[in-house]
Parts: sequence; structure tokens; C-alpha cells
Amino acid sequence: MKYYLITIGITLTIQSLKVTAQDKRLTFPNQRIDKLYTLYDSIYNWNWDTLSNNWNTHADSKQIYFTYDANYNQTGYVTQNWNGTLWVNAYQYSYIYNTNNSITVNLTQTWKDSVWENANQYINTYDSMNNIDSILYQVWNDTTMSWVNSSLATLAYDTNNNNTEYLYQFWVDTAWINSLYNINTFDAYHQITYSLGQIWMGGAWMGVQSDTYYYNSNHKLSSELTETWYGGSLQPSYYSTYSYDANNNLTEILYQSYHYTWAYQNNYTYDQNNNLIHELDLDLSKGINDDEYSYTYDMFNLRQSYTHRRYNNIGTAVQSGDSTYYYYHTYLGVNEIKDESIIVYPNPATNQLSIHNLSAPKNGLVSISIINILGEVLLQETVRSSEIINVNINNLSRGTYFLQMQTEHSAMTNKFVKN
Repeated sequence: MKYYLITIGITLTIQSLKVTAQDKRLTFPNQRIDKLYTLYDSIYNWNWDTLSNNWNTHADSKQIYFTYDANYNQTGYVTQNWNGTLWVNAYQYSYIYNTNNSITVNLTQTWKDSVWENANQYINTYDSMNNIDSILYQVWNDTTMSWVNSSLATLAYDTNNNNTEYLYQFWVDTAWINSLYNINTFDAYHQITYSLGQIWMGGAWMGVQSDTYYYNSNHKLSSELTETWYGGSLQPSYYSTYSYDANNNLTEILYQSYHYTWAYQNNYTYDQNNNLIHELDLDLSKGINDDEYSYTYDMFNLRQSYTHRRYNNIGTAVQSGDSTYYYYHTYLGVNEIKDESIIVYPNPATNQLSIHNLSAPKNGLVSISIINILGEVLLQETVRSSEIINVNINNLSRGTYFLQMQTEHSAMTNKFVKN
């Protein structure tokens, strides 16, 4: 794979940097350093060439011109595509934050006739506990030169800040029309145990799918039963089981159908630092490879690259794929950096943190770490990606901590306070 390195921003020279792998504590002589952060300079993407059976020799797209505010929140970047001769602007993303460093506006613009034009935006609001309680999606109307409502998500919480209700509506003419409604139930450990999905039909809510969750003694998700509406009632549809290693890293997910012969299995491999390095998804009913993912990291366990290969319908050759390489410099300090599509709440928190990922990949993995102000990793686990992930912090003492999260395409660090 050929990489093109473009570095924009501050270059830091750090001498005598010692990394202790045993407890993953960062030690700096004569300095008190709380965290090492990532500031992106550029991100390059390659697509798979089926003719050469390898990655394209030239990058197909890139993300550049990353900007950050005084609190090191990412405020924007530009995406460009390679047209075979030169780089052409495609999208520009901009973000606005409130005083709690939570994203309030997420704006996307497209490049047209040599200028940036509005395309769409998300507007987020929060309750008094800094839980996100509404997400308004609007699209730009070129004719009226104004924003037009498209969809609205409204969230509700219980006294423990568990997300108990999720209402999704569409804008039609001059009013909001019901579409989807989820009701969630949680146990004493603030783990979701049941979720009922409903659709609006004939002026009433009708259940279409439910998920029941079961946990092991370590409070890790061990199995999940999915039921769908059939013949006038909810009937079992498929069953998922989850396996973990001694470090509580997710190592296997097995999906089995109740009514058909299909079954899928996802296998995960980690390095000695509990970083996810390989995922292989299998179609067991055909006995073939389905998807394959690989990851690499630097000496600080920050993700450097990501590759995805999708196999053909007989599992013998790669039919498509994408590869991403991250270029960045690091910053030493105590401020947090947030991914543009990830919101963490509440802050301060008492029993749990909730991670709302607006772009959660289906069946992807998320690596989550909680780090104290000394740089010690107190919790590290890898879980299945979902739109909302709850992290139990009951066992933490009162104080300031950092939540570090890595997905296939992004990394985020957020400071929070445990009450």
C-alpha cells in the first residue's frame, strides 16, 4: 500500500518518553501529564481494485484541513476525491459546541460551482443532566434558500439517566408524523434488558421487533434474543451469543436463525495491549468468508490504519474493500477531543455513561477505555457497536476520568466527572 504523508499543524518534540506496557501508564520526566491526545492532520482512503486484486495505487479520497477549538474539540474538516488527475473538493463538515463541549450543530456542505453550498445539518439539544434529548435533521432547499425539517429524534431518560424512550418522526408538509418508537428497560446495573421497537400504523403504535438481553457474571452481554411480529404476535427470529477472553474482550458473536438455515459468526483477535487487530466474519451456512477487517496501532495504542475486505458470494476472492490510514500529531494535556458524530452524557455522571454514536456501523466493534488522571487504565473492553452504548461506572471512586473510544473509522477521548 502506498501512503502520502501530509502533516499540518503543531509538531511536538518529546524526549525521554517512557511507556510502561504492564499498566499502560504514560510517564514523563519532571512533568505531570494526564493524557496523550490525537489531533488529525489527514486521513487517506484506498479502494480495492478487483483487476489487480490489490489496493489502488493512488488514494481515492482523503480528509484534510482539520480544525479544533481552544478546548481541542474538532470543529471541521474537508473531504476530497481523486478524479484521476487531481484532488477535487467533495464535502466540508463543521461543528459547534456548547459550554459542556457537547455538539449542538453538525453541518455538512457540498462543493458546487467552486463554492461550498449547504447540504444538511443536525441540531442537538440537551437536558439539565447533559443527556441529549433531541436530534433535529434538516436539509437545505436551494429554491427557498432555507433549511427544511426532515426528521426528529426525541429521547427520554429515567432518574438514573438510562435512555428509556426513543421517538423518531418525519416532517410532512407542516407537521411531524410518527414513524418509530423504542421503549427500553434496564436492570439494577443500568444494563439494557429489553427493547421494544414499534412503528406507527393506522393511527396507533404496533410492535414489530423486540430484543431481550442477557448478561454473564461480569455484566457482559452474553446472549440476545430477537423477536419479530408474525401472525399477530412477536415470534423468535434469531438468537445471538457472545464470548469473551480473560480480559473481557469480545472474541466471538454467533448469529443463528430460528426459521432458516443461515448462521453467521464473527471472530475477533487482539494484541497484547488488548487492541483489536483482526476480525473475520463467516457465513456458516455456506462455509465461506464474508468480511475481513484488520487494524494497526502506534506505540501509544492509537489506531494508525484500518482495512476492510468483502469477499464474493463463494468466499474465494475479494470483490470490494476500503483501506484507511490516519496521519496525526499528539497533544499532551487534560482537555478532551470529541469525534464529530459521538456524544457522551451525562457529565457529571453517577452510575453510568451513555455513548450516543450517530454513525454507529452495524455489527462493528468499539474499544472503550476508562483512564484516571495518572494515566492508569482502569477499564478496557471491546463491545459490539450500537447507536447507544452504556458504560457502568458504579465501581469508580469520585473524581475526574477520561473515556477513550475507538471505532473502525474514528477515535475519541472525553473527560468526565464521577459523582
